[in-house]
Amino acid sequence: MKKLFLFAFLFTNITLSFSQSYKFYALSSDQGVSKPVSLCELDSVTGAISIVESYGGVVKGNYYAISSDYKHLLVTSVNAAKDQGGLIQYDISDDGKLTLVDSQLKPGGIPCHVSFSPGMNYAFSANYGDDEISLYNFIDKTVSAEIDHIVKPDQSKGHFISADPSGKFVHAVFLGLDKVFSYKIEDGKFVANANQEYFSLPEGHGPRHLVFHPDSNWVYILNETHSSVTAGFYNPETGVITEIQNISMLPAGYFGSNSGAAIRLHPNGRFLYASNRGYNSIAVYKIADDGLLSIVEYETSGINWPRDFNISSDGKFMVVGNQKGNSIFSFFIDESTGELTSTGMELAMSSPLSFQFLPTPEDETVGTSPAKETFKNPGYIFPNPAKNRLHIDSPDETIVTKIELYNLSGQLVKSITRQQINTIDVSELPGGAYLLVGSTEAGKFNHTVVIQ
Repeated sequence: MKKLFLFAFLFTNITLSFSQSYKFYALSSDQGVSKPVSLCELDSVTGAISIVESYGGVVKGNYYAISSDYKHLLVTSVNAAKDQGGLIQYDISDDGKLTLVDSQLKPGGIPCHVSFSPGMNYAFSANYGDDEISLYNFIDKTVSAEIDHIVKPDQSKGHFISADPSGKFVHAVFLGLDKVFSYKIEDGKFVANANQEYFSLPEGHGPRHLVFHPDSNWVYILNETHSSVTAGFYNPETGVITEIQNISMLPAGYFGSNSGAAIRLHPNGRFLYASNRGYNSIAVYKIADDGLLSIVEYETSGINWPRDFNISSDGKFMVVGNQKGNSIFSFFIDESTGELTSTGMELAMSSPLSFQFLPTPEDETVGTSPAKETFKNPGYIFPNPAKNRLHIDSPDETIVTKIELYNLSGQLVKSITRQQINTIDVSELPGGAYLLVGSTEAGKFNHTVVIQ
């Protein structure tokens, strides 16, 4: 007997690319893996993950950065002798495949973070073991040798460096100093920001990474040691950070060991995510209109030491790397609540550490399906397995008068028109994924359903 499952995501006011897959890069830090950089695909219906192609040239890689035009990828690495560290550059083709271009290494250890400036004029790296940050030119689409660096000795632990969204200021996180330093780039040199040389956190917080809100003047700092997130107001004219909140990453009553790892913002700007190692989870926060955070949930399904995770550019999926679990898990994201739902899909990968998504492919009209129309949330659609029927609970007491089902090729396979539709029989349809499009007086809606 067939069973019907509704994927736990709703498409709200979007256009649909029903048959597309997502592409992203995953990085293994296992030195025994000869090709640790992998181009992966994530199925847009099931969340299944597969490797398209893997690449060598990186040893003990730590982190990725992708350029704003999605044409270049930088990876932190050491050489085979492990006495030099720096950056490896790949160029990205239209299909996401990589070509090794160059390497810029110098005596010392491996950087733990790398980023591009928004205008792609510069690249930056932070080095935890060498207590430093480095500056590189990115001229003629090629990363240069280091042109400047700053060392803050005595276990300052440079952990992160990134320009703000405008590119006017560069912020470097030194975990061991509990400080976020602010710089301008002048004549190819780091110059301290006279408005605020650094933003200080309480002793022992151990800041690790930060993110800037895409639409508002807020910044969020993940504190690795303190297992908390510090929210701040950010003045883009002066580069000054002012704290407005500190919120725990852990549930009340948890007293075990833990360290924070990665922090990401949902593309819609309404939710923040942070990963816990110890209390293995992704903490999900809602962002209020004033920038303050409140906890939504702690997602733990299948998560084991999540050093990094990332979100697809359309905000529908998250991939989580289990460093100790040697696997990558995928999750659906509810764009209205921020909540995560495991897809149940897993890809084996030794010690995955970093992820970067390519942009979601541009929406295309699929067959005869109305993929370019605007859809609204229909309320609830759920299966009745015993009768092989879908039950439709329409929103706001509106009446559903038409239902269409399209297969993955965009072909219309079933159409029903009645004065009122509450259930539909799908027992004659083959197993697989379908796009359900419904019509009410208020407009159209869609859902993705799977028949098994």
